[in-house]
Amino acid sequence: MGHEESLVARVADLTETELPAPPVLAVEVLSPDTRMIDLNLKVGRLARAGTPWYWTVGPHEPRLTVRQLVDGAYREVADVTGEEPYTSTLPYSLTVVPARLVG
Repeated sequence: MGHEESLVARVADLTETELPAPPVLAVEVLSPDTRMIDLNLKVGRLARAGTPWYWTVGPHEPRLTVRQLVDGAYREVADVTGEEPYTSTLPYSLTVVPARLVG
């Protein structure tokens, strides 16, 4: 499985070629090969940049872990697996079911 990362940003924060402000949300699909990098090195970079939300998706055991930046560090606010839904109000209103994220 390849490594995947997605960022969500406000349109007002974008220029024609870059995102000079921190993204609102970073979503990382964890891979066994890069898991430690994703959960240590990258999470530190995102926190220092001021990205308010960091979500990880574990594809082998369908899992969604939601973290919110609080006082410069990420705090886990939700951890759901399988068919268990997670309903978010921030940064956007949506419901995610981990088992439906992976095929």
